[in-house]
Amino acid sequence: MTTPNYGNTPPGSQFRAGHEPLAWNLDPAAQQQRDPSSYSVGGPMPGPPRDACAVCGGLPAAHVDVRAHRGLVIRMQWETISDWLCSTCGIALIRRMTTRTLWQGWWGVGSLLIGAPYTLVQNLRAYRRLRQLPLATPALGRAQADLGKPVLERPLAYVALIPLAWATWLVTNLLTR
Repeated sequence: MTTPNYGNTPPGSQFRAGHEPLAWNLDPAAQQQRDPSSYSVGGPMPGPPRDACAVCGGLPAAHVDVRAHRGLVIRMQWETISDWLCSTCGIALIRRMTTRTLWQGWWGVGSLLIGAPYTLVQNLRAYRRLRQLPLATPALGRAQADLGKPVLERPLAYVALIPLAWATWLVTNLLTR
């Protein structure tokens, strides 16, 4: 069912019958379910700025690349999230993906020598960039990501000691022969 355009709406945007504009409803759950571009009075309602945090809509935010690496015996898998993130949401993502790299990223020779160290250094660079930002206030009706525990307080981060101990043992035995 389409609603008629009464001449006061830009082409392509129409008011959905039975829905009041987003700014009039303060219920956060209802705000997340509605599409602000579908309201017609005065054109589409402005959304968050393009450089706002992708998770919470807060400002200031920085464009960062957060990486995770999984080393398999023969192959390597990479995951990169490149987006605008505030300091809280970005650090939460870095903690989660760095922990994943520490327990899954070392299980191949290429991963041990190149993949995991590269990923950890890149995440450290993104972490430092996000730490320079002031704390952001999330947009109305949105919440920031939960920081969780720091990386070194997460038990899975210590799984990395197994392949590192093996590599140390291997190098030591090769050098002492």
